[in-house]
Amino acid sequence: MTRIAIDLNVRVRGQQTYAGFEDVLDGDHPHPGDFVEVFERESGVFGKAQVTDIDSDRELIYLAVDWAHLAEPTVPHFFRYRTATAAAAFVEGPAEDVFLASAGGNAATPITGPLAQV
Repeated sequence: MTRIAIDLNVRVRGQQTYAGFEDVLDGDHPHPGDFVEVFERESGVFGKAQVTDIDSDRELIYLAVDWAHLAEPTVPHFFRYRTATAAAAFVEGPAEDVFLASAGGNAATPITGPLAQV
């Protein structure tokens, strides 16, 4: 299912919201009538929405969010992880966005090995 990041404080057209094309993170580019998963990056709150309109000129997607059924994540949205490798490092951030910088500091690599919550 397509995932789109939204800002919970933005309301347009009554109780709708919008997101930019750049906020589509997973899945195909949505079309009017499609159902998508929406979430807020800061809080991790997520839920369902229906695409009501696409403004291709402004690169905006209008969404009818099911505001009453937005849910909190069942695990804390932000974790502090310790890598289980010899090059141990601590990183903070949403679980899906945890990266480890290279020794040279010029690249970031997703951590794919075992992680321990600390």
